[in-house]
Amino acid sequence: MINFIDKISAAEVKVGSDPIPGGILGFVRDFGGTEASLDSVVGMVEKVIEVALTFAGVFALIMFLWGAFDYMFSMGNDETVKKASKTMLWAFLGLVFIAAARTILNILVDLIK
Repeated sequence: MINFIDKISAAEVKVGSDPIPGGILGFVRDFGGTEASLDSVVGMVEKVIEVALTFAGVFALIMFLWGAFDYMFSMGNDETVKKASKTMLWAFLGLVFIAAARTILNILVDLIK
């Protein structure tokens, strides 16, 4: 019976090969290889900004819904209605700002690429 150590020592090791298809070397190759190209850097920055804008959009939507629930359940209390209205206004403005930022990002990426 051949033990595990013998199998490892008998195996041919190729330096620079990717032992797992789509592994770490495949991941690096997808982003322009070992050299940092402008397209790979722009692509990575674009992804990071898109994720941040997505989280900000979800947060703004949650805040808008929070303000709407506060408004619905204010029971005519003027102070609560004003607070809920402000929350909804600022959340809506945040959504508009996020949409504008996403549009500007897409325009800049198209200009760079």
